[in-house]
Amino acid sequence: MILEWEPAPLVEMRKLACVFSADDPEKAYRFVNEIEEATGTILRDPETPREFERGFRKMRLESFPYTLIYTIQSEYIWIVSLVHQNRHPDYWKRNS
Repeated sequence: MILEWEPAPLVEMRKLACVFSADDPEKAYRFVNEIEEATGTILRDPETPREFERGFRKMRLESFPYTLIYTIQSEYIWIVSLVHQNRHPDYWKRNS
């Protein structure tokens, strides 16, 4: 499978990494590393997280209160949103 990112979650990840880096460069590194680990898990077994909404699955980060939302289309996995877990559950729909 091939992992692809929609522009919005990629921009959000970079923005958050910059914010974290200004305060604590190690925190920014851990954040990006955790996203890389989560996407690796998704690539290894994309269908393990059950669908929470038709066609969409989510992978929570372990150490940060963020969730990756993705969809599987043919041989592609599309990361469509990176959302803070305290946001309204439908926030990702408006910002993906």
